[in-house]
Amino acid sequence: MDRVARAWTPLEWWRAHPWIAFGGSLFMTAAALIPVIVDGRSPIIAGIGGLLMLASFIRGVQLAARRTALQAVLAGGAAILAALVVFAAIVVPLYGGVQPRVRIAKATADIKSIVSAIKEYKEHTGSLPTDLAALNSTATNARGEAAGPFLPSTPHPPVHGTPPWTTYTYVHHPSGTFTVSATGDGTTITLP
Repeated sequence: MDRVARAWTPLEWWRAHPWIAFGGSLFMTAAALIPVIVDGRSPIIAGIGGLLMLASFIRGVQLAARRTALQAVLAGGAAILAALVVFAAIVVPLYGGVQPRVRIAKATADIKSIVSAIKEYKEHTGSLPTDLAALNSTATNARGEAAGPFLPSTPHPPVHGTPPWTTYTYVHHPSGTFTVSATGDGTTITLP
């Protein structure tokens, strides 16, 4: 009797060879992470490729591990480890890129509130404040009207950063204009 060779579908082949699928899932994830590491692209593609390969690995291991309880436990542990590796490959680059953006957003929001307080102070008194501390108390204009504080307290710059953030710098110019700035995380923010 002649035996007919069985034709495998790709999914059946991956399920029948779970350890190759596991290696493939790690390889696909690592290969897709290269653009993430090199120039900061989104790791979502890496995660999708890795998760698809990981799903086929988990199912293949489940089918192959029906022989003994020890094999099932080992297969489950390997599947959990692989899932954690893929999860870490997605989350770590995302988290690392978020922190500087959060600090930059905080500094920008703080500077905008300082600029707004300076404009209110100038509108009330007709002149710019001498320093940022003047915004934290009441000010009296030429008609004897008191207003303020225009800013409850001077905001503190973001903590940490590479390089660390400087304090907010206020410079008023003789022409009647002013700037508020801060530097940190390789970024300089100057308004208005």
